[in-house]
Amino acid sequence: MKKRFSLPPFVAILAATFCSPTAVSAASLVYVTTANQAFGTLDLDTGIFTQTGFNSEYLLGLGKLGGTLYGAGNDGNLYSVNTANGSLSLIAPLSANIWELGSTTSGLYGLGPNYTNLYSIDAATGVATLLGPTGIVTANTSGFSVGASALYLMISSPGASSLYSLNTTTGASTLIGASSPGVCLKNMAEVNGILYSASGYCFVGSKTFTVNPANGASSLLATVSGFDDLLGMAPVAGASAVPEPSTGVMLLLGILLLRRRRA
Repeated sequence: MKKRFSLPPFVAILAATFCSPTAVSAASLVYVTTANQAFGTLDLDTGIFTQTGFNSEYLLGLGKLGGTLYGAGNDGNLYSVNTANGSLSLIAPLSANIWELGSTTSGLYGLGPNYTNLYSIDAATGVATLLGPTGIVTANTSGFSVGASALYLMISSPGASSLYSLNTTTGASTLIGASSPGVCLKNMAEVNGILYSASGYCFVGSKTFTVNPANGASSLLATVSGFDDLLGMAPVAGASAVPEPSTGVMLLLGILLLRRRRA
């Protein structure tokens, strides 16, 4: 009678350890909303944009808190954003004139006209509480950070960008540093402990970058396909890792081959 081939317990453990998707890092994916109101995901490492839906309102940035994605509408309202298709659900009118939305891991924040004042925003009611002046007055474009423990602001003009940290108690800004020469950056998101940004209107086509939160220096990653300008970005929680061949897989195959020969 032919012997039945089966996996011993230790082989199954090896398979779970080395072949599991958690053995490799997740992709650097973010949700994005664009100037033409397209919504989808962007792979920051490759620049590939996958549109999954459409925002019915022009959004002035994204924020993420407690697993919920938020957007500040150009109509003065706070919305929750469906991460599957970009559809918006009205939460409440914002009680202050918000030009930009962002968030830390513990709070939702907004900037007032010309980025002069920082507000904390109640995600349930839309009530904006003035924290204080930022010390910044500019008509240039800007971008908030989402997903970091600290709150960052990028002030951008053609050919130059400056990274600031914002005090979430007083609103005061601290200049950290400038990006690499010729780089115009906007919105930011922290993914897997790395701060990322994307270029805005000053390039023909957007590009993705890493940003050093200690000095503001940027490093080019990829050219974006699918849109020219984004209005907000936020990390995708629990991005699926793709299993890759590893030395563990080769070890497992060797054990299986040896087991079959002895059977």
